[in-house]
Amino acid sequence: MKQSKIKMKQVIFFTVSLFISISSFSQFERSDIIGRKIRSVTKTRYLIADSANKEIIQTFFSRTGDDSLTYYNGVLEFRFVATKDNDGKVIKLVRYDSRNQEDEWHTYKYNRNGSYSIEIMAQGAGIISLARYDKKNLCMEEEVESSYTLVYVKR
Repeated sequence: MKQSKIKMKQVIFFTVSLFISISSFSQFERSDIIGRKIRSVTKTRYLIADSANKEIIQTFFSRTGDDSLTYYNGVLEFRFVATKDNDGKVIKLVRYDSRNQEDEWHTYKYNRNGSYSIEIMAQGAGIISLARYDKKNLCMEEEVESSYTLVYVKR
């Protein structure tokens, strides 16, 4: 009886630990970045062909929740420059690559009810995504490369 209680505690501990580790490695939403005031996220990817070879991607965020710098294995890969309106809201975000060339543009459109959208265009590819957010920065809908639309439902 005592041994089964110990095993049960071990199973519970393992399950809780697994849930915490899965939750901590999940993708952050814009609302999380803004609400929790997250300033950077570091991700590690292992290349399939060579599991010993890994790639570390570190992204820094501005106070408004937008990307500001992205490093790949410690080398600056992208930097973002924001243009703001008279109220201090970002209206355009331009991404520059490691050669200091513009390669992506994010255009922001705000609605009176506090919701907004962000359209992302890439050099040579056109519109690659259009995301619509509510006033709490939760993504409500995202159209990706004009091929499919993801609709998010609050629960």
